[in-house]
Amino acid sequence: MRALLRLLTCCTLLASTAQADETLRWLDQQRRERDGLERDERLRQLQRQAPVPPPLPQPRAEDREVACWSLPGLRLRGNRLIADPALAREVTPHLRPCMDVGAIRQVLAAITHAYVQRGYIAARAYPAGPPVAGEPLEITVEEGFVESIELSDDSLPVSLKNAFPDLLGRPLHLPALEQGLDQLNRLRSIDLQAQIAPGELPGGSRILLVPRGHQARWGLGVRYGNGGDRFTGRHGVNLVVSHDSPLHLNDSLQVGLFRTAGADPSHTTGLGLYYSVPYGPWTLGASLARSQQIAFAPVNRTRSEARGASNSLRLNRTLWRNQHTLIGAGLRLTQKHQDRWIAGRHYTRADDQLTSASLDLNVLWLGRATWSGQLGYDHSLPWLSATARPHQRWRAAVMRTRAWPAKGYPWRWDSSLEAQYSPHPLPASEQALLSSPNSVRGFRDSNIAASSALVWRNNLGVTLPLGQGLTLTPQVGLDYGRGWGTYIREQQYPALAALSGGARLGWPGGELTLEYRHAMVIKDGPPSEPGFWNTELKLDF
Repeated sequence: MRALLRLLTCCTLLASTAQADETLRWLDQQRRERDGLERDERLRQLQRQAPVPPPLPQPRAEDREVACWSLPGLRLRGNRLIADPALAREVTPHLRPCMDVGAIRQVLAAITHAYVQRGYIAARAYPAGPPVAGEPLEITVEEGFVESIELSDDSLPVSLKNAFPDLLGRPLHLPALEQGLDQLNRLRSIDLQAQIAPGELPGGSRILLVPRGHQARWGLGVRYGNGGDRFTGRHGVNLVVSHDSPLHLNDSLQVGLFRTAGADPSHTTGLGLYYSVPYGPWTLGASLARSQQIAFAPVNRTRSEARGASNSLRLNRTLWRNQHTLIGAGLRLTQKHQDRWIAGRHYTRADDQLTSASLDLNVLWLGRATWSGQLGYDHSLPWLSATARPHQRWRAAVMRTRAWPAKGYPWRWDSSLEAQYSPHPLPASEQALLSSPNSVRGFRDSNIAASSALVWRNNLGVTLPLGQGLTLTPQVGLDYGRGWGTYIREQQYPALAALSGGARLGWPGGELTLEYRHAMVIKDGPPSEPGFWNTELKLDF
């Protein structure tokens, strides 16, 4: 009888543990989706075509005159953004003992080029008067200013004040203009380009923002997958609703709802919300995620419930950008909380409530391949009723996407390497989850996590056009994960690997993926799960 009771208790605790781990999996998925959303926004910023500066004046054939003037040096006026010594270094190679009209034009072009190289694309240089032999050449620099910023379509729900808070009335600086366009075009429904024209005032520039396309501000996405665990249901449906600029502040709102499908009383539900509002190079974001799992023990049908919550506030800033590189930093405050009940009794752990602060540095680079990198540091805080033990961790991630044509078909290779390190054991919600669709694919029932971990993912595919807007993408994947120190035992070092292969059928507004996944536990983990056919359906409206 005692053996039977121990067996029933064990089954109940196993179901409860699986629920708690599934709660962490949902919170981890919400965090990754939020990070992916921000990464996609940065990628759209770099892929947008930059404003084209006005052409520089070129020497003309008729400027090659015989007459020239002996001009002992230069006298500059109006240059406030670039000091005299810096401009002197630019024009010195163009100075001659005897300056004709063509040589003078080269000096003017060199000064203008110095401004354009520094991003001041509206600056121009011109002689203050006719050259006089024996006198320095007097040159006036018109650094210019932004006279107006206008929308060609006033019905667009955007805020020019939020996008360009410091540009009006100041010299036209290309990075500041691009930053404002980045902020506007990060929205899925907005695609603007800038046209620069002379203003009505001397030295003034008029910026006209013209839409290249426009989509609906509301978006609806439906996701289906069969990657759930056996306790709360294999099949799940996710509904995502997004709204661009709901307050006409270039802000964005996204709400996600999740539930496992089927009539089984065991189920999982989830809610995720993300809102962000930018101002100049700054972006303030807030997110929350809620998850609830209800399961019944397989033997005695004891009811167990697990709930998880995560709230975060994030402040991002664009530090530097050019045509190929975007660098940003972010500061995030996160609060997490977990609860669990077994047969109506509430169970708690010391690590169920935690608060942490994170500092991140992000880099995105476009070349022959697209590179994305992130370096982050997290530290626990005794705020907001936190009970978790003090902890810290370092995080790093590198992602690479390479696309190339071969025999008329586009190939694509996606590879990523993610790692985290902690000198001490971490709370369960802070550990790296190795056995998930976002790390090592092929696991549905096993939850393997570690305080320090490394995950390497690869996916190779080729897109084949089928006509009528249909595409077929055969693809294969290889994943590997390694951990150091699990939540249960500090001396465990789990090692996992997975192979996958299948195809994705795509059409405008949706895609269907069918992929066979097989994972293997190489070391320090539960028995390997059998392979399964993973099905994912995505519909966007």
